[in-house]
Amino acid sequence: MACCGKLHVFARAISLTRSNIIQNSWGVSVLSPAQRRHSTSAPATPEISKQRKDAAANQKDFFVDGDVKEKRTLRRKLEKLALSPDADLSQSSIVAARVRRKLQAHMKAQKPIEEKEDIPKKRTDLRYQTRDLGRLSGEVVAKILRDRVIFDKGDIIALDKPYGLPVHGGPGMKHSIDSLLPQLAWTLNNKGGGNTEELHLIHRLDKETTGVMLLARNERTARVLHEMFRKRQIIKRYLVITVGIPSPKEGILDMPMIEKEIDGKHRMVIKPDMADLYPDTIGMRSGRKSRDSKEAITRYKVLSERGNCALVQLEPETGVKHQIRVHLAQGLGCPILGDHKYSHHDRLAPQKLTAGILHSLGITQPKARTVPMHLHARQLVIPETFDQQNYFISTKVPWFFSDNMKKLKLKYDP
Repeated sequence: MACCGKLHVFARAISLTRSNIIQNSWGVSVLSPAQRRHSTSAPATPEISKQRKDAAANQKDFFVDGDVKEKRTLRRKLEKLALSPDADLSQSSIVAARVRRKLQAHMKAQKPIEEKEDIPKKRTDLRYQTRDLGRLSGEVVAKILRDRVIFDKGDIIALDKPYGLPVHGGPGMKHSIDSLLPQLAWTLNNKGGGNTEELHLIHRLDKETTGVMLLARNERTARVLHEMFRKRQIIKRYLVITVGIPSPKEGILDMPMIEKEIDGKHRMVIKPDMADLYPDTIGMRSGRKSRDSKEAITRYKVLSERGNCALVQLEPETGVKHQIRVHLAQGLGCPILGDHKYSHHDRLAPQKLTAGILHSLGITQPKARTVPMHLHARQLVIPETFDQQNYFISTKVPWFFSDNMKKLKLKYDP
């Protein structure tokens, strides 16, 4: 079709040399060279002037879009091109090229002009996925916790812990759940009209961990729940995204853990296996008094995998500090995505990600340090202790967890 259009334009340009006067598609009169010379030398009679005025009045503007001023300017250019005495219409190829350019300009003008939408600047890191609660006031953070209460029955309260909020305070930490418990109790009374005088912590989650967290309204309920955790009666289920695929796909990790000093900081390690592999770093005694290793047991199962990452469900039977993170990183060699503390055995450094994961997340390796940790406390199951009922308390993964699962093409069917 494009070829036929060009031939049509070319044939039309050649026909300009064979006619005395032709009315083209733009409504412009085109004269032959002899007639142009005659018209420029001979004075215009009243009849000829009237004919020219009538022809100009009958001319139709071919362009329907755009400004009126632009239409007039284009028409003058076309008239100048067609009526110029210096134009040699016998050179058909030149004329065809000119006409073709005008037709192309016309086709562009016919397309509706759409306003360009404001395209957001492409993000180069993942800091936007999490919220810095340290910039908010204590009152605002307490209201956020109140709105994240997912279970409230009797003397037991469960909330969906947000990312980046520690359970216990420390140096450089503006807010913690422990310090906000009085304000949370006050906001709960105002919201539901209850009588919550105080709240008690039952267990802890890491600062970067999200998900189900239990609170109690009195000391008696708190002691009962503490005892149930100690006797391993409460079932805990976690979801994580790992860098690497665990092998085998399902199993039990029974690896004692101990705290050691690595790269000038204290962290948990597996004992004794990792100390045998890295005697120059992990095997060194810390400045503090070394404690005995603690029993740590974790059940795991791979739910989905793609490329060099996997979605894994875990059920820790014990509750050692950083148990899941250490078992995955040091026991299976598959650290949690975004866990920069346990991604390297012998040093503390940002996590090293594969090219496929970086591409899926839309970042480069220097920005890997902005990836949040993907560790979510999915569910807690409390057996028949209160009201002779089993309590299944669950919460959805946070939006950044779900969004990155889609990017990594990991599937989860709860």
